[in-house]
Amino acid sequence: MRATRTSAVPGTWSRKRWMVLSLVAVLVLGGYAAGVAWVTRRLEVDMQKSIRPVPAALSGQRLE
Repeated sequence: MRATRTSAVPGTWSRKRWMVLSLVAVLVLGGYAAGVAWVTRRLEVDMQKSIRPVPAALSGQRLE
């Protein structure tokens, strides 16, 4: 006589493992995207701060 299984359906652990791995992958990629966006914004602000107007344009002289 065969013993009956009282545990979960076979293959359930495999599905749970894939779900956990998928969630971890999504969180890691989301963190990476947020980090890249933050660095990009920070560099953009720094670049805008470093741009200075041309002195000749400030004095009203024509550039030729």
